[in-house]
Amino acid sequence: MKKIVYSFGVIGLLVSCGGSTEETTASENKDTVSQEPVVMEEPVTENSFVLESGAVGAFKIGEPLSALPDALKNRKATIMVMEDGEEVEHDQHIIFNSLEDVVELVMEKNDAKAEEDLNIQEMKVVSNYYETADGIKVGATVSELVVVYPDIKLYYLGARGEIIGETSAYTGVQFVIDPSGCTKKVSGKKDISLSESNFKDDAKIQYIRVY
Repeated sequence: MKKIVYSFGVIGLLVSCGGSTEETTASENKDTVSQEPVVMEEPVTENSFVLESGAVGAFKIGEPLSALPDALKNRKATIMVMEDGEEVEHDQHIIFNSLEDVVELVMEKNDAKAEEDLNIQEMKVVSNYYETADGIKVGATVSELVVVYPDIKLYYLGARGEIIGETSAYTGVQFVIDPSGCTKKVSGKKDISLSESNFKDDAKIQYIRVY
């Protein structure tokens, strides 16, 4: 996009005055304004905030923690992950900006590897800082999800106790829906199919899992 900025120049104003007792005759040059367009190129901004299969911005499943973009910072924590029926401790990196946490990165189990060699195993997008190329992000409604992805599969995932939306447009991406927006009672360890009619109008995506 180009912006046009006008440069304004004023060319002299001359006034001549006569004696105090005589009628004065003034000769005045009219102000003239010259308009010279100055073209300014706006820098091209690449969208680094896209969420897609296997990637959230600069972070990618199966790769080490990358260098952080300037706007983001990192704090480290530990998290217990259920694996084969047992809780296993994993390193976690919580990425945040000046306003909020934006994504949580669960690293693979540390089997005597150097910390910098650990790869990202799973990501949990917890703010609308990241979105799909179609504009779906945390806070989007189930209705929006259905319109953008007509093939969306909505169901209760018993293994996690979560309400999920999945589309063939993205592999390894789950839109996790706030359970308070679901009108159907769901619980237990079995998966339960759901439809758009099982959700309130304001039912929203709570977070997005990428694995």
